[in-house]
Amino acid sequence: MKTKEELAAEQATYWNGTGGQMWLGAYDRIQRGIQGFGEVTLKAANAQAGERVLEIGCGTGALARSMARRGALVTAVDLAPRMIDLARSRTPGHLAIEYRVGDLRRLSPRGFDVAITVNTLHHLPLADAFERMAAAVAAGGTVLIVDLFEARGLAELPYNAASWLLRTREPVGGALASAWAGHRDDLLPLSEIRRVARAALPGVVVRRHLGWRYSARWTKPR
Repeated sequence: MKTKEELAAEQATYWNGTGGQMWLGAYDRIQRGIQGFGEVTLKAANAQAGERVLEIGCGTGALARSMARRGALVTAVDLAPRMIDLARSRTPGHLAIEYRVGDLRRLSPRGFDVAITVNTLHHLPLADAFERMAAAVAAGGTVLIVDLFEARGLAELPYNAASWLLRTREPVGGALASAWAGHRDDLLPLSEIRRVARAALPGVVVRRHLGWRYSARWTKPR
């Protein structure tokens, strides 16, 4: 089994190299395919004007900009420098967003009112990632996670069929096909994700959604 340091180095090499370049070429098309999850996350976060929000895995900054337009003070982090460069170029100067290149495993953010991550934690050791998200928020703060899981077995056939039928039908080719082909993750079943989440975030609410996504919402005790 790889150590946390080995996994961190592997991810950094991928996202800062040709892998990050491939995803950058396909990113806007991928985001169109999961736009509904971003809207759900924005509504669930309910970030208020003046609140400090941390987003891990911000990509090109679409969700960060939506929260900043509501008056939130956003710190948006991504491992890929090219993503951060594009996010900055797309962000009007009046929005209160601080973009940073960084790895959650090597950061120690603290004192945020809301910590959000969408489609990112499946790249990381899950228990450690949950604990770091929890540490990032102040007492009474909210952690909101939306991510992928694997639906396995015969019992999941109806769910998989429904998710397949409702998926956004973006043609797969070119940069998009290359990005998916070069990027493999061992996704966990939802039962395992729930087990890990409940151990790290007591009282967390984990829900399953169509499209092989789950959401987890947790409020830090005061």
